[in-house]
Amino acid sequence: MVTSSPTTNWPVFSNASSQYQIKYPQDWSFKLLGKGTLQLFTSPSNNPAVEPDAAINVYVINNPSSTDPLTFLRQISEEGVSTEGATEFGYPSPNLGLALFIPVNGTRAMKIPSTDGFSQSHIYVPQHGRFIILDSIRTQGSIPLDQFLNMIVSTLKF
Repeated sequence: MVTSSPTTNWPVFSNASSQYQIKYPQDWSFKLLGKGTLQLFTSPSNNPAVEPDAAINVYVINNPSSTDPLTFLRQISEEGVSTEGATEFGYPSPNLGLALFIPVNGTRAMKIPSTDGFSQSHIYVPQHGRFIILDSIRTQGSIPLDQFLNMIVSTLKF
């Protein structure tokens, strides 16, 4: 007996300019933030104007020297991430001791998981001179965000 994936019937968001597509849960919504960042989110009303219970930001940054994920993380923890010429995200020093490598659509991505399954996690997917980065953000509620992040990243196509 073949069982279908829980992501089979999820809606698809396609980003033509950054050349990727990703699925998200049917009861989630999306909005585009500054610099082409996609935010997948859930809230009681799924209203983009309301602070979400949880969100996953997806953004693309250039990596012209094809820096490996660990070197890249060391750089962004010191400098922040620059997207289209403007620093948009700054990070506290990631706990690289928690880093693990996961397969994502035929490439070797790096994940810095949350320590409790509910707080912020990051996934860095190297892809042809760039990184597609997924960050989970919890503001409230008890959604198992790390579980959703893993399912969502498994749908990433480029």
